Amino acid sequence: MSLPAQIHSQVDPAAVTKVTRLFNNTIGDILCELIQNARRAGATGVDLNLIETDGMALLAVVDDGAGIADPSVVLALGRSGWDGDVARREDPAGMGVFSLAGRDVEIGSRARGAGEGWSIRIGADDWESGSPIAVVPGSHPFGTEIRIAVDALWSKTLDASAKAAARYCPIPVRLNGEELPREDWLKSAEMIVEQDGVRIGIYRNSLH
Repeated sequence: MSLPAQIHSQVDPAAVTKVTRLFNNTIGDILCELIQNARRAGATGVDLNLIETDGMALLAVVDDGAGIADPSVVLALGRSGWDGDVARREDPAGMGVFSLAGRDVEIGSRARGAGEGWSIRIGADDWESGSPIAVVPGSHPFGTEIRIAVDALWSKTLDASAKAAARYCPIPVRLNGEELPREDWLKSAEMIVEQDGVRIGIYRNSLH
């Protein structure tokens, strides 16, 4: 498919039924959503890197997943853009990137099999204004990178929030190159049943 020259924020009607799954806009919420999106995209890992550009501290969230072919889905609230298998298995809300609403964000991506990548810059006011956002073609590597400005509060809580978001993630998450500790959510189950990509833990009731 050819890239659009511009995209706009838009609210999908399906969002109305998913309103209780919105976010508090904390760094913990944001990291959980972006890491889960990377997992759904088939990434083998996620890198969280603190970088400095033009005197500004940024957090880059980078994955090597399937990438995003159509940049317009980024701002289509309630329309997830996931394929049929992921949609049936997980019912993703299509609101993950909107956990960044109200922040200045840069997103670059390239889908597997796509001839070129793209990048966009979303201003803090663009999430609700519907103003046109230019799509810039480019040679982005396969996968997706999201850059977010880091304020003083985020700097203080980043380490703890990243560790919490990575704790039960099935793929490695690295913070500034260091892999964060992970554990199995079902580690204390008596038995684990796996079917169609879903793991179910069976526990012994110890109450009498």
